[in-house]
Amino acid sequence: MDIRQLVPKDYSAYFAHFNRKNYPAFFQRYQAMSEPFWAQLTLQETESAAETLVEHCGTLLRPFSRKVNLFDLKSLFAFYTVPAALEYGGEAGPAFARQLMECWNRRYPKFSFSQATHAELMSGFENTKILGFNIKLKDK
Repeated sequence: MDIRQLVPKDYSAYFAHFNRKNYPAFFQRYQAMSEPFWAQLTLQETESAAETLVEHCGTLLRPFSRKVNLFDLKSLFAFYTVPAALEYGGEAGPAFARQLMECWNRRYPKFSFSQATHAELMSGFENTKILGFNIKLKDK
């Protein structure tokens, strides 16, 4: 699998689906699409693969929508690529997640992100505060 395929053509749509209702299904879709890449990735390839992916993102930026493109790509990596790599496991997945985050944050410091697992991201949908009171949301 070509690493550039980790950035789907509709990458902008992924942030729009980062909500309590749609995120689990979109994450599973992304995870299934990226699994062949994780299966063939070796620990020795993680740094060059991360650099190649960040360089590829540079080719996707458009002059009048550069900030929007960077935000969408950062969101794709933070909410989908990194958690999928961490979920896949092994040595290469977490190493790639770290390398991707470091490479991206070096190249685009104003659009930096941190690592989080799928479970950590999902936990953000569980509770909310309204007027300072913790409100437990019920599943629908």
